[in-house]
Amino acid sequence: MYPNYTAGRKLSADRLNYIQLAETAELGQVSRFKLLDLAIRLPLLGIIRAKEATLLAALIQSATHEQFKDGQKPIVFKSNATLAAELGYARPETISRMLSCLYDAGLITMKDSPNYKRHSTRHVGQNIIDGFGIDLRVLVARYFELAQQVKDMQILRSQHQAAVRSYRAALRQWKNALPCSQHLPASFLQAQEAHCAKVMRIIGKSAYATTDYLERAAAILHRLTERLFSVKHENIYVFQSKKSCTNAQTVTHIDNTNPYHSDCNSKNERSSPNGSQQNLLEAGQASLWALEKSQPETLRLNKPKTAQQSIAIELSLLLKAVPFVREMLPQNPQWRDLVEISDAMAGFCGISQFARKRARNLLPDEMIATALAITLQKYSDETVKAPGAYFVGMLKKAETDELRLQNSIFALASAKAA
Repeated sequence: MYPNYTAGRKLSADRLNYIQLAETAELGQVSRFKLLDLAIRLPLLGIIRAKEATLLAALIQSATHEQFKDGQKPIVFKSNATLAAELGYARPETISRMLSCLYDAGLITMKDSPNYKRHSTRHVGQNIIDGFGIDLRVLVARYFELAQQVKDMQILRSQHQAAVRSYRAALRQWKNALPCSQHLPASFLQAQEAHCAKVMRIIGKSAYATTDYLERAAAILHRLTERLFSVKHENIYVFQSKKSCTNAQTVTHIDNTNPYHSDCNSKNERSSPNGSQQNLLEAGQASLWALEKSQPETLRLNKPKTAQQSIAIELSLLLKAVPFVREMLPQNPQWRDLVEISDAMAGFCGISQFARKRARNLLPDEMIATALAITLQKYSDETVKAPGAYFVGMLKKAETDELRLQNSIFALASAKAA
């Protein structure tokens, strides 16, 4: 025999620990059926492959029920050639490599004889005292540990599959809602599509994404879908009124078709926003200016002096402070572009029609658009939970000449730059 030759498989620190653990195994607590069920599910942990799990199951079946009882030793003495023939492998060397993988994973221990023959040493009563073969006691010793790991992995896999289904359902729901919102401004729809494309780019293939990313992506897609429908139901008659009503509440249409100009000081020719008509929405678009003329209108006449002027802030700084609104605008936007999406921003925030009319009576168009952009940005950042109440609070400050939109813009711009 060669001087550096060592009979049997090489020992390592891990393999030696597994051998010591096998000596401490308490037989009789785990049946062979439970070990078979565990061996089939072990590939879920990633420590072995499916073909190695099949070999482990074949080894467990090779041992008898009595060998797993107290005082016995579940040792398998089949040769590699026999195991290869049972599993359909042509070369016994394949079984040898697979046994080494099971040994390294701590699922079996092995004791090889000098000539690599597997045989047992039995007592007079036919009980195995010792033997050279494949020892399954370490699997018995680690059964409860491995079974808990398999159970935890199954829970994680079910959570991941549920997250994948939720993400795919949310994506399909958003795609189905998009054709129903073609009446909305093109810039708003493009911004929503850009958000969805970014989410899809981050997720990639949903089967390989993490559970946390999938849950967050599904929540974002649900929010995008809700925004599409919230804008739709809030502003549908506003956008339709551009074509059908001569009194549509948009900047361009009011300037061109409204018979009562905003600078008119006649109290008798104009109506009050606090009139006694109760069913305003049921009365139709034309009834917005057909309210009772008995009560005087004071909102526009008592407009603060500072509110008559345009906001003294650059549009570029405003867009840096409100990146969410910036995505709704075209390239190189102007103030008129921001004013045109005022109705969309108001509907997006859920601001009532009366609050919008009150704002038009108090503030110039540019200041209204700026206030709506600030409200929408804070609502998107979740710093404001009730955007309608926040916008009404801004209008109350405007009535007392205490509205300072510049301060809000500078604060938002500083927060985004940080």
